[in-house]
Amino acid sequence: MCYQLFLAADQPLPLADWSPGAVLGVTALEDHPPLPDAMNLAYVYDVGSHTQCACGFDRFGGGIGYGPDYDYDGLTAQSLDALADYLSRAVKQGSTLVLYYVWTGEESQPVEQRRSIQPDQLRDPAFALENRHLIEVVGK
Repeated sequence: MCYQLFLAADQPLPLADWSPGAVLGVTALEDHPPLPDAMNLAYVYDVGSHTQCACGFDRFGGGIGYGPDYDYDGLTAQSLDALADYLSRAVKQGSTLVLYYVWTGEESQPVEQRRSIQPDQLRDPAFALENRHLIEVVGK
């Protein structure tokens, strides 16, 4: 099992095909599990990191057995930087964006925390995505 990062937007966003060596992939989802009401925007995407799934966005390896500071090669930071850049471009175009980080199979469980962030906060080494967190992405 893996973490998933769902991205909901009120307007279409560019796709980014994941391939070996890529640090970010964005795929449009037509069918997806039930998601929190705040994700009920016109477009829903699955966002993957260097691991292809969203586990690679977890800087601290919580819940997936890697232990603290497992990002030995810096790919997690690169994936989070690429995600921050992607979200920054979308926010600048006026998109409403909501992220939902969740362990596969727990999508219908209650949201544990809601918060708002600016895309650059993803670059902060202390920033952590946590299971069942719903995040509104806002501009400066």
